[in-house]
Amino acid sequence: MEIHIRTMQPEEAKEALAVYRKSFGFPEGYFSPKPKEAIVAVADGKIVGGLFYKTKVIAKKKLGYIDFLFTDPAHQGKGIARKLCAEGFKLMWEQGLQRPCDLCAGRQCGLLAAICEARLCANLLAKDD
Repeated sequence: MEIHIRTMQPEEAKEALAVYRKSFGFPEGYFSPKPKEAIVAVADGKIVGGLFYKTKVIAKKKLGYIDFLFTDPAHQGKGIARKLCAEGFKLMWEQGLQRPCDLCAGRQCGLLAAICEARLCANLLAKDD
């Protein structure tokens, strides 16, 4: 099964939220706002994971952070979240992100964003050599 990571289309928000709710369960899974900025992992035409992110301009700098990161329980352990995280930060950089930050919600508070940020920065630095 091949996994494709891509930008979520607006009409897919409902499907992405259903996977999010399945991933986190009750009650955590029912407190996510409708995603506006998101990427999704797709397998066999179905969303199996996603990353909702936000960007904000603060003190004239564009900051970005992961709001929610999730994988369908049937697809966990396959590296999907790692791919989503790397692609999410890559997309934010392409959109003019000046600084990633570790504001996260729920279970992934801080640590996950820091790990993803470190891996992405290491990859970006390696490309500059």
